[in-house]
Order: sequence, then C-alpha cells, then structure tokens
Amino acid sequence: MIRLVTLILNATCNPDNACLELDVVVIVVEVGIAGCTDDTACNFDPAATCNPDNACLELDSCGDCGGSRYRGLYR
Repeated sequence: MIRLVTLILNATCNPDNACLELDVVVIVVEVGIAGCTDDTACNFDPAATCNPDNACLELDSCGDCGGSRYRGLYR
C-alpha cells in the first residue's frame, strides 16, 4: 500500500500580533495496488492490496491461466 501524506501549514497572527500561530493540517490518502489478491488464483500478486473487477484467474483444463479451452475439445 502506498500512503501519500500532504502537510499544510496555515500561519495566522493572533489578535494582538504578539506571536505567530500555526494551524497544521495533515491529509493522508492510502492508495492500493491493483491485482489479484486470491492466493489460489494462477495470477496471484502478493503485492496487490485490492482486486478490481475480479482480476483473479483460474487455470483452464489445458493449464492456461485465464484460458477457456477444455482438454479434448479443439477449436
């Protein structure tokens, strides 16, 4: 997972201008790594943190990852 951090400093003077006040705003955005998160799938990605649009695939009967062939059928 990638974490993006944005730090915003807003400087303002207090009413008597005796000192400077800082307001700190921290924005944290976590960004996932797209890929197959199912460790039983043939395209499993151990670095993936999210699985968009069912990205995981299974082996077909001929051993092709994500294939649609069946042993004994030729097309």
